[in-house]
Amino acid sequence: MDNISEYLGKVIFPRDRLYDNNIPPNGVVAGLAYNQIGGSMIWIESVITGIINTNNNNNMSRYKTTGKLGDVMKESAEISYAYAKTLTHKLFPENKFFMETAVHTHFPEGAIPKDGPSAGCGQSFYFLFSFLFLLLF
Repeated sequence: MDNISEYLGKVIFPRDRLYDNNIPPNGVVAGLAYNQIGGSMIWIESVITGIINTNNNNNMSRYKTTGKLGDVMKESAEISYAYAKTLTHKLFPENKFFMETAVHTHFPEGAIPKDGPSAGCGQSFYFLFSFLFLLLF
């Protein structure tokens, strides 16, 4: 198996492997996106960007996305955020994590347009993991 590239040639699509051992760092989850060749795996990078002062009644956005996203992907991002927010409020009504934190999600890959609802699953996982991690630790 070590010399398989001698017979088959160079690997055509190595870009899905951005991280060593394919294990992403904290704040990064894998998602799926539809593209011209059917679909591909994308890395979704999210970070908690700050605490919102609810007493101040500022208009700071609680959720922001960046990257070249199609309409379905934008919708999927908003739905995943709303789902995680609703679920955590239902299970932990006294917790104000989603009301008091701002989250920024970036979909890298340069100018490649991304569209597809499957990435919402990865995003929901990140939001719920962040909530539970902060709740437990």
